[in-house]
Amino acid sequence: MAAQTAVTAQTATLTGNTVDSILLSGPRSWIQVVNHTAATSIYVTRGVTVAGTVDPTVAGDDCFVCLPGIPLNLNLRSASTVCLKLISAGTPTYTVQAVDLP
Repeated sequence: MAAQTAVTAQTATLTGNTVDSILLSGPRSWIQVVNHTAATSIYVTRGVTVAGTVDPTVAGDDCFVCLPGIPLNLNLRSASTVCLKLISAGTPTYTVQAVDLP
């Protein structure tokens, strides 16, 4: 598992069938996951801490899916930090970023 920490954004490349965790600490009301590949989906879980966030599985239950080329927007209610965990069967490059949406 690759573990990364950032304030507002992180870009990385997934290793196939391996979970990445991203802990963001900056201000935001929405988190956006951008899948930069055209070939494979990314599966996402969210929580407040790395230890407290369930690991996603490829095509698994209770996972959000980020389709190729289509951003996934997740509304964050009141957490001061957010942890996203991502997995894919392939090796897509992704960006996780804090955004302000209407």
